[in-house]
Amino acid sequence: MFTALCLKKSSRKRTLLPFAIGLLLIGPSFSQELRFLKEKITVNVHDGYCRVRGTYFLKNAAATPVTRIFYYPVAVNATMPFPHFWRVENPPSTSLPFAVGDSGISFSKKIAPHSMDSFQVEYQQKTARRAFEYVLTSTSSWKAPIDSAEIVVLVPKKFKLQSISIPYDRVIQRRDRLEYIITRSHFFPNKNLFINWEDRADETVH
Repeated sequence: MFTALCLKKSSRKRTLLPFAIGLLLIGPSFSQELRFLKEKITVNVHDGYCRVRGTYFLKNAAATPVTRIFYYPVAVNATMPFPHFWRVENPPSTSLPFAVGDSGISFSKKIAPHSMDSFQVEYQQKTARRAFEYVLTSTSSWKAPIDSAEIVVLVPKKFKLQSISIPYDRVIQRRDRLEYIITRSHFFPNKNLFINWEDRADETVH
């Protein structure tokens, strides 16, 4: 059974992280045996908040198991408070414990030798304005591009996408929403993802 932590500002446990390198990776040294291979991210726009679900794939090329602590940063500002909902899972559905910091969470994961593994992070963050920022620049701490990235932005038809900082490749129209699909190979972003939307006037959606 899944477990989830809903956090209130007054009760949030804060953890000081000694250092963070590399998604981000925390460890005594950066190991080239561990690679960040690909990511699949969904940003679901709602009225007053966004819900993010990311699946991240790693490969351990070493002949021994690798255990690392990962730091997962989020954008926090005057219009985007710290997320009030978090869930971290190992496949297929095992919850991972995590510690909460000022602008992200940290958790430990063990990857078996000569194997590819993954984990999923889900969070919900309020948006005082019709704008959202997702952190992508932490990829640079891995010192190499990831093989592939897929980002899907789900926008209900009552909203109109005003701008998106990374050009999308295609749009899928569903009954109640539009899905903006971004796919990239050898992805090494130097900026975060910024999304802006507005209320849609009475018009036909094409």
